[in-house]
Amino acid sequence: MEFAKHLAMFSALGSTPAAAAAPINAQDMLVSSSPAAASTQRGGIDTISLNFAESARVFSVTLYLPDDSEISVYPAESDTDTPAAKGKNFSFRLSKPLTAAGQYKISYLLTSKSFKSLNGFIDFEVKESGDTSTDDAALARGAERTSDE
Repeated sequence: MEFAKHLAMFSALGSTPAAAAAPINAQDMLVSSSPAAASTQRGGIDTISLNFAESARVFSVTLYLPDDSEISVYPAESDTDTPAAKGKNFSFRLSKPLTAAGQYKISYLLTSKSFKSLNGFIDFEVKESGDTSTDDAALARGAERTSDE
């Protein structure tokens, strides 16, 4: 009888034990990104944006270039003591826009209340642009992060 009373109280409040917040599925954690997954861009990409369903601690963001080299976007390669970034929305500015045509991949590593560790990937393509050179060292040195807290 006691259980029935509690169930009635939860129902009256518009919530039942079964309706409690469930953990987020891995595929639902990333709400949106720029560049978007499976998108085709026309070059000039100077910012990587990641928007998550819940607050997270981002430990790393890596950009894989068409020539199979990689750039540590966050933390910057020259700043290994950078703490994890916190928030739901992140924006990482590159010092030089991506203009080289080819397939790119973004990898991110985070933790949140739903995940002890989540490594996600975003593939996108850049079509040819006026300048097809990319200075990897300049990109790595100049990555800058902004986020909401």
